[in-house]
Amino acid sequence: MRIAAMQSATSSDLEHNVAQILRALSRACDSDARLLVTPECALCGYPPIEIDSISAIDFDAQNQAIDRLRAECNRRDAHLLVGMVRTVGGAHRNSMALLSPGYEPRYYDKRALWGWDQNNFAPGDDSSGVWDVEGIRIGVRICFEVRFPEFFRELYREHADAAIVAFADVGQRADPRRYSTLQAHLITRAVENTFHVVSANSTSGYQTAPTCAIGPNGDIRVEAKRQTDTIMYYDISKRNLTYGDEGRVHISNTLLGLR
Repeated sequence: MRIAAMQSATSSDLEHNVAQILRALSRACDSDARLLVTPECALCGYPPIEIDSISAIDFDAQNQAIDRLRAECNRRDAHLLVGMVRTVGGAHRNSMALLSPGYEPRYYDKRALWGWDQNNFAPGDDSSGVWDVEGIRIGVRICFEVRFPEFFRELYREHADAAIVAFADVGQRADPRRYSTLQAHLITRAVENTFHVVSANSTSGYQTAPTCAIGPNGDIRVEAKRQTDTIMYYDISKRNLTYGDEGRVHISNTLLGLR
């Protein structure tokens, strides 16, 4: 399956963001991608960096935008994993929504909250975020969660073929050390769990995390040019384990008490 990762600048203008996502979906489909991944909060903007505050989000308009995106996914028979803010039981959650033909939206809500996240959101209460898309089992995690192997061990237990990580990790100035550190986390999460990792980040500031695709052995297969609005493509297939892969799986299963 071909995955497309959208690297672009999210704004506080919902219509601009929707139009940007629709253009990216069109380009991705024209390039035979089956799933388009956006950055964290790509639909509405990440508060307070890309939008001033949660109160600035028009949730009725955002729901209408989701309906438009769903209709386009149905028309194109394609899948979209889009970052947004949603309301659950009166609380706001930092979410990734999977829009697939024939399905109601499926959500994963960020659980590792700190700083701005903690000020704006309630943590998710579902540890899964794992779905089958075109025969590939994908697991979704959001930004700060990449710092913690436990969130990705959950995906390993669920037999994920790939982890998708959405970022809105940008700063007011370039920070090569942070960029390298977060890329190292992505590499480690791939190697620990013997699965692919695909990330998508915003360009609304200086990128401090990459948009890239990493193989199960930790090799960077594709990396988008920093500070460039673009779409990155990566082809994923289920793989035959090598002898070394089998060793990592065997030890992981032993440590986790799995068969």
